[in-house]
Amino acid sequence: CSFLFLGALAIPAHLPPSLNVDRPKTRPPSPSFCQAMFPFCPGQMPFPSFEDEDTWEIWHLQAPVWEFKFGDLGKRLNVWHDAVGLKNIRTGLNYTMEWYELFQFFNCTFPHVVRDPGSWVADDIIWCNQGAMCFRPGIDDRHWYENGTMAKVAEVPGTMFRRLTEYLKSDNQTDFIYQAFTVRDKPNGNLLFPSHDCADFSQRTFNKLGQMGAKFNTSFVPRFDRLEMYAAEVEEITDPDSMRSTLVEFYDAFQAHQSPLQLIRSLISMLADAEEKLFYLYVDFKYYKLRLRHPYIKMVYAPFPLPSQQ
Repeated sequence: CSFLFLGALAIPAHLPPSLNVDRPKTRPPSPSFCQAMFPFCPGQMPFPSFEDEDTWEIWHLQAPVWEFKFGDLGKRLNVWHDAVGLKNIRTGLNYTMEWYELFQFFNCTFPHVVRDPGSWVADDIIWCNQGAMCFRPGIDDRHWYENGTMAKVAEVPGTMFRRLTEYLKSDNQTDFIYQAFTVRDKPNGNLLFPSHDCADFSQRTFNKLGQMGAKFNTSFVPRFDRLEMYAAEVEEITDPDSMRSTLVEFYDAFQAHQSPLQLIRSLISMLADAEEKLFYLYVDFKYYKLRLRHPYIKMVYAPFPLPSQQ
C-alpha cells in the first residue's frame, strides 16, 4: 500500500524505490561551488592501445581507506578502498582502475549548507556528490599487498577487454552519483537503496566480465565493506521545496568544516530521539525520509562471490 502525505509519498520498506530512475544520459557538470581538497586521479590516462590477441590479468585490489593519513586504522576497523588491477601479459605493463568521489568522501555524503546571499541563495543546499573512474599506469604493489589484498581473479582475452573498456566509458558517464549508504529494511534484509562507491565499481566490473563469459578464480572469494543503514519506513519527498527548512536544519548538523567530535554528537543526537530517528537521504536527485530501526547504522564486511561462484 502507499500512503499520501503533504509533500511526501510513503513507500513500504520492502519495496526498492530507487531502482527505476530516469538518470541523465550523460554526466552533468558539477556546481562551480564544488572544489576538491585533493586533485582527482593524479597521473590519469586513457585506456592504452592493445591487440585483440593480448591476454589481460584481472586483479582484486584492496587496502585500508585513507592509509596515507591513518596508516592501518582502516584495516583494524574493516574500512577499505577497492580497485581493479590490470596487466597486459604481452607488454608486461600494468594499470590501476578505481572509482571514487570527485570532491572527497564527506562532501559526497552530505551537502553543503550555504549562507552566502552574495553568491548563492541563503540557506541553499548544494550537492557535490559525483564520483568517477580513475585509470592510471602501474600498480603500487606495496600499497595494496602490505596491509590489504592483492589477488588475481581472472584472465581475459583482448577482445573481451575491449568490450569491457567500452562498457566502462559508458558507465563513467551514466553512473556518476556517489552514494555512501546501503539501505536495507533490517540486517540481512531486503535492499532498499544500493550504495555506489569504489566497492560497487569493482563488483560491477567483475559482474560485467562474468556476463561476457570470463572464468574467475573459484578458490578466492573477495570481501567488501558496506556502510549499512536500516529503515523501517521510507517516504519519498515529492515536494522538497516545502520541506526546505527541515532539510537545511538536518544537513546543517553534518558539515565538513565541523570537528569530528561535533559530527559524532550530531549523529548521536539524531539516534537519541526515541520517537523519530529520522535520516534524510538524497539518492538519484530525489530526497527520502527514512525512519530508522535498530541497529540503525552498521559497518558490514562481507564476502562477494565472483561470477563463477554465484
